[in-house]
Amino acid sequence: MGLRHYTGEEASNAGLGQGGMTVLTGAGQTTPAGETYIAFKTVSGGGTSTIQVKWTSSPGFGDSYTGTNADFASGDIVYGNFSSIEFDAISAGSGILICYKG
Repeated sequence: MGLRHYTGEEASNAGLGQGGMTVLTGAGQTTPAGETYIAFKTVSGGGTSTIQVKWTSSPGFGDSYTGTNADFASGDIVYGNFSSIEFDAISAGSGILICYKG
């Protein structure tokens, strides 16, 4: 079965992660310097916990931004052009932050 047998969303998801990824497993961890990331996904250990993420977008593609903390539910995916992503905190339990390189 080739890629043409998938829906647009499934085909897009198949491409995400092909450039590699960095997985942050706890609060205070940050992606390594010198990498460019195209998306991040939050995954919490369950319940209604939220993960706080702080990021810096890369200049030259869209608006440049250095963010304050934003809360995301488990399973949220944020797309952009990021030069730095930080797992800032989790409201309860445990979680991971998957940062996709691109």
